[in-house]
Amino acid sequence: MPLNALGAIVCGFPRGGTTLATELLRQHPDLSGGFEGGFLLATEPRAFPNLEPFGAMALKGWQLSGKQLESVCDVDTWAELYQGLRLASPLLRKGERLPRWVIDKTPRYMPVLPEVMDKAPGVPIVVMVRDPRAVLWSWAKRASEQSTETWVRNSLESACARYCSFGRGWRNAVRRKGAELISIVHYEHLCVDPFDTARSLFEALSLGFDPSYLSFRSRWPNVYGTAVQRTFVREYEAGFSSETCQRILDQTAGFPEFRYQP
Repeated sequence: MPLNALGAIVCGFPRGGTTLATELLRQHPDLSGGFEGGFLLATEPRAFPNLEPFGAMALKGWQLSGKQLESVCDVDTWAELYQGLRLASPLLRKGERLPRWVIDKTPRYMPVLPEVMDKAPGVPIVVMVRDPRAVLWSWAKRASEQSTETWVRNSLESACARYCSFGRGWRNAVRRKGAELISIVHYEHLCVDPFDTARSLFEALSLGFDPSYLSFRSRWPNVYGTAVQRTFVREYEAGFSSETCQRILDQTAGFPEFRYQP
C-alpha cells in the first residue's frame, strides 16, 4: 500500500460494480471512502470544487460543507488533498478512529486511467469490469422513460461506443504504465465466487482478508441487500433479445476479456 493517504483507486464501468467493490474494501479497518470522488479529473487540486458534477457531488458524498471542501482543495499536491480529506470527512471515521487510507471510487477514471495514474503514482488501481450485455442492460433499465426497444433503436450504438471508450482507457494504462499496479476484478466472478475473488482483491492490495467482509450494510441505495449476490449476473437475458445481445458482442468485440464465461 502507498505511503500517502490515498490507499486505492476504484474505477470501472458505470453500473459495473464499483460501489460494491468499495463497500467490500471499506470493511477493512484501515480503509474508508465516500460515495464518489472524481478529484483526479481536475487539472489541479484547487480547481476541483468548480468541476461539475463532481465538486457538487463531493459535498454530499463525503459529507463536507462548501467551506471544508475549499479548504481540503486549497493545497499544492494531490497527496495533500487526500490527507486533508481523510481528516475532514466525518463519513470516513470508524468510531473514534480514522482509517489509515482513503478509497477514491470514481468510474469515470477508467477512460482516462493513464492520466489518473500520472497524478497518483504508486497508488494501486482496482478496475471493475462487467460483461457488456449486462452493463448495457443496466443502462437501458435506467432509461425508464423509454421502452427497451426504443432504447435499443436510439442508444445501443452510442452505448457500445461508450463501453469501448472505458475499455480503451484500461488498455492504454496497461500499455503505458504496466499492469503491476492494476487489478482487474470481474463483477460476475465476485458475485458467483465471492470468497476467492474478494480474497484475491485484498491480497492484490497487500491487505488481510476476513470472510466477514462479505456481509455488510451498504450506505448507498445502488447496492442491494446486505451481502454479495448473483441476482443481476445474467439479468440481461430476460431484457434483451438474442439478436440485441449479439449486436452488443459484435460492437464490443475489441474487449473479449470483459465477457463473462461461466
